Amino acid sequence: MYNVVCLFFFFCMQDLLKVYKETRNGMLGPDYSTKFSPWLAFGCISPRFIYEEVQRYERERVANNSTYWVLFELIWRDYFRFLSIKCGNSLFHLGGPRNVQGEWSQDKKLFESWRDGKTGCIVCSFLVRDMGLDWRMGAEWFETCLLDYDPCSNYGNWTYGAGVGNDPREDRYFSIPKQAQNYDPEGEYVAFWVQQLRRLPKEKRHWPGRLMYMDTVVPLKHGHGGGSAQTSRGSKSSGGGGFRGNHSGRRSRHNVIMESETKPTFSKSTGLPRKRFYRARAHSNPLSDSHFPIPISPSHVDFSLHFPKFVGTNNEEVSKKVEFADIGCGFGGLLISLATLFPDTLMIGMELRDKVTEYVKERILALRKTSSGGQYENVSVVRTNSMKYIPNYFEKGQLSKMFFLFPDPHFKEKNHRRRVISVDLLDEYAYVLRAGGVIYTITDVEELGEWMRSCLEKHPMFESLTHEELDSDPVVELLCSATEEGQKVARNGGQTFRAVFRRIAYVS
Repeated sequence: MYNVVCLFFFFCMQDLLKVYKETRNGMLGPDYSTKFSPWLAFGCISPRFIYEEVQRYERERVANNSTYWVLFELIWRDYFRFLSIKCGNSLFHLGGPRNVQGEWSQDKKLFESWRDGKTGCIVCSFLVRDMGLDWRMGAEWFETCLLDYDPCSNYGNWTYGAGVGNDPREDRYFSIPKQAQNYDPEGEYVAFWVQQLRRLPKEKRHWPGRLMYMDTVVPLKHGHGGGSAQTSRGSKSSGGGGFRGNHSGRRSRHNVIMESETKPTFSKSTGLPRKRFYRARAHSNPLSDSHFPIPISPSHVDFSLHFPKFVGTNNEEVSKKVEFADIGCGFGGLLISLATLFPDTLMIGMELRDKVTEYVKERILALRKTSSGGQYENVSVVRTNSMKYIPNYFEKGQLSKMFFLFPDPHFKEKNHRRRVISVDLLDEYAYVLRAGGVIYTITDVEELGEWMRSCLEKHPMFESLTHEELDSDPVVELLCSATEEGQKVARNGGQTFRAVFRRIAYVS
């Protein structure tokens, strides 16, 4: 009978249903959620009864986003039940319903540190994404702890969080610092359960460091202590972070692979980062504000952090300058191929997405360590918005090649201003390209391909390469074969649309 009293109290006595959407993510106190889940899990109350009561509430009081969200949560609960019927036992397999092939550890000590609260992050994302542990170990632990446990919702949510269940965004990564800031900004919830945190300042509660009981077991893949403020005038900037310092010296391939056993985001067999830990949205909005260091001018970019073999500290004793720029470099496939094809040419990828930038950086560092003869010392990556800041990185006429491979098509006409190739932006690209320099573009979207070619044809500083020149250019064949997007198009038998143009000399 208490179950009905609970529903009556939430709907009628306190009238909390009308503000459910605003309070549903609360974590402390009696009024922030419906508290129906244990009664539903044990069959003490039916979802149909709750549905009918919500309908009655909407007729007699108010129908709004909050009433909708209660019904939506019931539908989400039903979804996991239908999913479990469809998937059967695969819901409990390591690869989940999608049969994802990955490398997960069952390290007992690591799991116990997570289970016992020694990591500071007892959440699915941290166990799977940062610690690289078998998600089922976490699901089984939750099974023993949850008051409202039911197998469909528990394992359905765990497969979703682990990236092996149904999710339109593959390999979703939940930023733990962001979640903490959004839902527990003053650390009240963590301090409630970890009493030692109460004596700390609120801003330290989520990240106590050595002020508290825990040491770092596994660092967050995308964690605390992120970007710095914009570079002030007169100071040197790495332009988004270089490679020198933490990764100095050279170690053997064996040592890198041994290290990867304690770094679950790295493959044990290759020593390279595993892409599934760095997945992000396919594209970012280039017109939005992002928070990363922005150099005031090219002289303020400390390329010695990126290319220590070629550039002295603070750009002293510069023997070479960057000549190739891969705009929106993605996971760095083209850069890696070009690095060995042009071993004496400095090249840099420019990527807006932070997780993808981190992947390319880790990939290059791993390749530098495992390769002989100083390979891949000529390639680097920087997180920046090239549509806004490319003149901040390169001098006039510095570049000999620029690459724009499979950019965001921005299909809607109102979003065409976000396209990385436009007549206006070509003015900037013409500024940093030397006479004879080449712009390479390719896409699998015909309309975008025609757009990019049209923009280049209209611009007075560019001319198309001839068929003979394209056939003799070793870079052209890499436009498809070296990139993840190009390989995907090839696998699917898709068509690509290429435009390769030369920067001509200015004639007054």
